[in-house]
Amino acid sequence: MTLLPSRANTPIGLCGLLLAVLLAGGTRPAHGQLWLQTARVVTPVQQGPLRVMLDSLTSVLERRGLEVRRSPEGDTTMPVSALRNRLIEEQGIGVNSANYAFVDYRFAIGNEGTFEQQVTNVHFVFRPGPNQSDVSVLSLDTQADWVRSFLREKGMVLPTNEAAFIPFRRHLEFPEVVRQDQTQIVEIGGQTVREGFQERKEALIRKMEWLAYEYLS
Repeated sequence: MTLLPSRANTPIGLCGLLLAVLLAGGTRPAHGQLWLQTARVVTPVQQGPLRVMLDSLTSVLERRGLEVRRSPEGDTTMPVSALRNRLIEEQGIGVNSANYAFVDYRFAIGNEGTFEQQVTNVHFVFRPGPNQSDVSVLSLDTQADWVRSFLREKGMVLPTNEAAFIPFRRHLEFPEVVRQDQTQIVEIGGQTVREGFQERKEALIRKMEWLAYEYLS
């Protein structure tokens, strides 16, 4: 159980100091925003929500004939069948061979005092082994309308109630992903994290918990 700071026991000066530190640590805010922070984590795609999500995603892509990018930086899009053929020819793997995913997050505080957490991209990769380069498999732009619908309307059925399910967007929320044992923070505010992964991970969790408590309660 995670204990959050009590407002009643937190001096106003300390809250102001914490906010000042948070503001200093964020990236440049857009118009109408008080604070903005981005982060990227890498997490394994095992027999869990992300594995089910990838399998469901490829099925939807094939059925609807939608085109996707192989990497976030890619300029071209292609049907999943063409993507699969290219991966087989170049690497001898399939789309569902992805075993890790980079998840990009955006956190913001608006001038109205609203706190927003948003997933901006999910990049599935195949990691052959330690000290070997990742192979880009599939990049999912969560701002696309069809992706937003997919994350909202598709999900995992609850084992205790098959009539209910948890949408994939919930499984991708920062608290759900970052608390996985093997999840690492690899980028904060556009700067690569090269050491102290666990410490940076715990510090970012504490920061987001404090913000959520202050702005969502």
